[in-house]
Amino acid sequence: MTQCTTCHTDVDSPKAIRVTRLDVDGDGNSVEGIAGEIETLHDKLVGAIRTYAAEVAGMPIAYASGTYPYFFNDTNSDGDVGADEATYPNRYQSWTPRLLKAAYNYQFVAKDPGAYAHNPAYAIQLLTRSIESLSEKVEID
Repeated sequence: MTQCTTCHTDVDSPKAIRVTRLDVDGDGNSVEGIAGEIETLHDKLVGAIRTYAAEVAGMPIAYASGTYPYFFNDTNSDGDVGADEATYPNRYQSWTPRLLKAAYNYQFVAKDPGAYAHNPAYAIQLLTRSIESLSEKVEID
């Protein structure tokens, strides 16, 4: 952190560093750190994935970051992976090419918690394009 805040003296955390003046996540906050922009887009993408999976693939999906294979059938459609759902036989298998790409990009950003520092432009691009792709088939805010 000391190395980052040597140049970025106006922040108390690397996550608060801002690398663009644009409000890339559309939440109206153009002063939050780039980590916040990425987090909001990441949350929007998982919502878009859930909507697309239910409406287009025909099977609700849920994500469990600590349980392989991470995406499971959401048998009770509550958006969470319960203990009874987090089993390999219940792994999500109703993939469409578009959904699989979005899920891969979601997982890629989820597993790099330092994406805001490593390559924020790439993380934002992956998330934004995935949301845009899913929104071609379902209505997404």
